[in-house]
Amino acid sequence: MANEARFSLLLDPQKDAAELMAECGWCGAATTQLLDAAWRAGFVMCRQCGVQGTLTIATMRQLRDQASWARDDIDRLLRPD
Repeated sequence: MANEARFSLLLDPQKDAAELMAECGWCGAATTQLLDAAWRAGFVMCRQCGVQGTLTIATMRQLRDQASWARDDIDRLLRPD
């Protein structure tokens, strides 16, 4: 069974890989998985209820755009006044 999961990108400066956090559209639990592993699988399975959240090309493009916006925000914040 598939659901409409909400995906967020997690970046940790101490890690070399991005993680994908999926909030289950069925039970609301959050599950994290390495981004590349989630992309290869095409879904993230909720560890709470076992429902799959599908990872699509459109979702990956949205994550990429959001990462770009976040980078712009960080650049702006780091600029001296």
